[in-house]
Amino acid sequence: MSLETRIKDIFNSLADEVSPSSDAWQRLSKKARSKQKQRLGLTSALTVIVFVLAGLGLAQLRSSEPPIIQPSGRADQESTAVALTRARWSVIPRSPIGARTAPMLIWDGRELLEIGGTSGGVPRGDGAAYDPAVSRWRHIATAPVQVGTVDAASVWTGSVVFMFGGRTPPYKVVSECCVAGLYDPKTDRWAVSSRAPLDKGLMQTTAVWTGGSVVLAGLRPGNPEMLEAASYDPTADRWVRLDPAISQSHPPLDVELVATDQGVVLWSLWGRTQQTGPGEFTGYAGVDVYRLDSSGRWRNVTDGWPQHETVSGPLFTGAKILLPPGQIWCGACSHPAPMNEHGYLVDPQTLNLMQIPHGPLDDLGPQVVWTGAAEVSLNPGGESEGPAGVVRPGDVAVWNPGTGAWTRGPRAPNSLQDDPPPVWGLDRLFALGIDGRLLAFGASRR
Repeated sequence: MSLETRIKDIFNSLADEVSPSSDAWQRLSKKARSKQKQRLGLTSALTVIVFVLAGLGLAQLRSSEPPIIQPSGRADQESTAVALTRARWSVIPRSPIGARTAPMLIWDGRELLEIGGTSGGVPRGDGAAYDPAVSRWRHIATAPVQVGTVDAASVWTGSVVFMFGGRTPPYKVVSECCVAGLYDPKTDRWAVSSRAPLDKGLMQTTAVWTGGSVVLAGLRPGNPEMLEAASYDPTADRWVRLDPAISQSHPPLDVELVATDQGVVLWSLWGRTQQTGPGEFTGYAGVDVYRLDSSGRWRNVTDGWPQHETVSGPLFTGAKILLPPGQIWCGACSHPAPMNEHGYLVDPQTLNLMQIPHGPLDDLGPQVVWTGAAEVSLNPGGESEGPAGVVRPGDVAVWNPGTGAWTRGPRAPNSLQDDPPPVWGLDRLFALGIDGRLLAFGASRR
């Protein structure tokens, strides 16, 4: 696609004049954040195009050659990119907790944990564990009432599941603020952390495990919203507040974290509007990047980071940060922003970006999983037709970083839930179908 054509497409998608609305600033679930439809006026649309033009210029200076990514070497990530091109789907026997919407799916190194979610619109705290070695489910202990299990931030620490900030529709805090739930699969017991030094209404929480502590971040509701962060040591049951110094002129609308061998990286996606006349508004948006140093302070490392691209669901491959394709970032714009044409690989030390070749599902904002040797993209919903052919719900594509080539895989036997995201464990990808059944995608064992 030529630069001229792309700019025209972006302008056409943003050109209708609209007025800002207060519900533009309301947050949805974590997965829906990358598809926010917030409001800007016509002038802000022109501002967005300036961002895009600048970003396209930067992209031309970056290498588009796909580098070799070394697998992380974990025992549960042994499937190679080549084997995944011959993978098949299978349907897992139904979980004993029944069909759920948006439960937590977590791989603990041996079993897949399914915790919480909603059933019949009612939040649940029970769960089950699936052992793929024997294809068998078992009930697990129900989470304490202080721990929310819907739209929570969760992460596996190597010994316990950390879960914080769970909410119930319409996104009200379940628990008295603010404790984390800690589930130990070996003992099948839950514990509750000491009180976190965070705001009661913290939203859009996200968490990562550094190897010694959990780092947690989220947004405090307000006008403007504020970004809060903390670390938690599960061994000592100790919290430390770690707020980055965010400029007041960059009010955050979204936050993302990733833990790498070079430290934790945080993205604060910000946006604001300014009234410039009767019914006229100018929009400003961008992305600030911070790195957590050894002293526990956030250092601003934004430098030349693209200001026009959404950051959503970053993954660490063991060597690079994998950024899935996302929408053009325009802060509080009203229109569904167009998709970027590709994802990125990011050097965790320098934050230099390298383009991943455009994948067959990239235009629809796929779910992305790193297996240890390859990227697997899944299309949970939506249809399109382009040079790669027709894309339908449940379609799969595998990217081999060694060859730089994409391969289309077999379609899932059922459409997938948009949330929770799929999980890689042992030698298979696990995803939840819209009917609540668990589906597995992995290399044939014949």
